[in-house]
Amino acid sequence: MHLTDSIDRRQRERPLGLVSNFVADELPHCIAEIKRSERPDKAVKALGRSINAMAAEKDHAAQLLSLPQSQFEIAKTDIRYLVNCAYQMSAFAGLHPLDAELTVGEALSRLARSSCDPATGH
Repeated sequence: MHLTDSIDRRQRERPLGLVSNFVADELPHCIAEIKRSERPDKAVKALGRSINAMAAEKDHAAQLLSLPQSQFEIAKTDIRYLVNCAYQMSAFAGLHPLDAELTVGEALSRLARSSCDPATGH
């Protein structure tokens, strides 16, 4: 039995709701699909659009900044993982660096900046 087999991710609410749940539950499957895709460039761009639509859906930055420290750190990890995966999958797909920036997108970039804002005290 693997250690991950004993972890029940449904036991607790993830700190950023939809964004955190996507990172934990769906992103690994999206990455696997991109790696199997005949057109990884298109798959990565589509993933970027859906991530940014999700990130722009509500004010996740305000939600992030209202979290207690322990939950903030988990949310920050989720955000950084999402950003890193977007860049890594863009590189895997052979996208130009400008296209990689578009894949990460403004909504996710804004959320990532708010997760490391020294003014927050986190």
